[in-house]
Amino acid sequence: MLRAAMTGLLLVAAALAPAAAAGATVRVTNPAELSAALAGAGPGDTIQLAAGAYGSVAINGRGGPAADLTLAGEAGASISGVTVTGSQRIVISSLARTISLRLTEPLRSRRGPRR
Repeated sequence: MLRAAMTGLLLVAAALAPAAAAGATVRVTNPAELSAALAGAGPGDTIQLAAGAYGSVAINGRGGPAADLTLAGEAGASISGVTVTGSQRIVISSLARTISLRLTEPLRSRRGPRR
């Protein structure tokens, strides 16, 4: 009887515990789709940029303390600049070799302070 009650209690507790949010991957093919994807992006999401030029990108209030927001480019994808405001844990990979990066807040390294 006690064992059944404990099992039931554990099942209820598991059902009430918040589930970890799985990130979505969204593939975009033009600047308008990129803007829409960024507007709806959350922590853990990846935005995959198809080959093409996307101009300057503004990331406002995105990412979060629990997971990265990733912009990942396919071969031939490029951006001309990035402005990051009020955001955290933003990862940019496989895009143009040289970009202009403008941060409106101090940049923090994951590796910690320099010694």
